[in-house]
Amino acid sequence: MTDSDLAARVRQLEDRAAIHELVGAYGYTIDNRDIDALGELFTVDGVMMSLDGVMNAQGRAAIIALYKGRFAALGPTFHFTHDHALTFGSDPDRASGIIASHAEVTRNGETMLAAIRYHDDYRRDRGHDGGRWRFAKRALSFLYYT
Repeated sequence: MTDSDLAARVRQLEDRAAIHELVGAYGYTIDNRDIDALGELFTVDGVMMSLDGVMNAQGRAAIIALYKGRFAALGPTFHFTHDHALTFGSDPDRASGIIASHAEVTRNGETMLAAIRYHDDYRRDRGHDGGRWRFAKRALSFLYYT
């Protein structure tokens, strides 16, 4: 193993940790209704959608508007993630992942439980902050919503 191989492996471990932190931050910002922080989790041209077509927003402003509407309809929520399968390709600034997740949601005074799968594309944003990982695309699907 060469020094450059070792450096690439360490970099990928750091990238994995940063992407896992991004995924965790998403749940916290949703549950805290921190709309400003939520926008920063996505690339400027990011996409937030559901595979059933109900949610479909492209760009930070549209994603923020989507969540403002969702927040107006929901009471307290609690999002938590489970397993996260992460894949890197040949581009060191891109990765994809699938996440098993649950959410406890309150709507109209009724508490519900949702099992969610997130299908994510991540991109390192080499803008002013020196290379922060963000969601380029986040597509969710529900296994159940009871």
